[in-house]
Amino acid sequence: MKTILKITAGILLAACVLIVGCSVLLSAGVNEAVQEVQKDSDRTAITFKQYRSVNSRDSRDDVVQSFGAPSSASEVGLKDLSSECVYYNRKGKFASIFQFCFDGNGKYQSKASI
Repeated sequence: MKTILKITAGILLAACVLIVGCSVLLSAGVNEAVQEVQKDSDRTAITFKQYRSVNSRDSRDDVVQSFGAPSSASEVGLKDLSSECVYYNRKGKFASIFQFCFDGNGKYQSKASI
């Protein structure tokens, strides 16, 4: 009887070690994947301070010159109803987007934090 209890306890202990080990490995892999996605997202990202700095005196060309090439609507997962809008990811924030819209002449119209 004591032998059966020892074997059962050993099997339970081994199962617990296996489950905890797998959880740690899985967690590390997910964390690494999230960091890689964030790094890619930050490629075309701007800060909130940069977003706030854009005003009615700025043109589309000014924004692109200041912040670099924007993402397209499809790259940020949006259906663009207006081809006059440009998009930048928010630096350090996953799935947070800044939108700047301009008229046909490139003059500032509006901005939004999506």
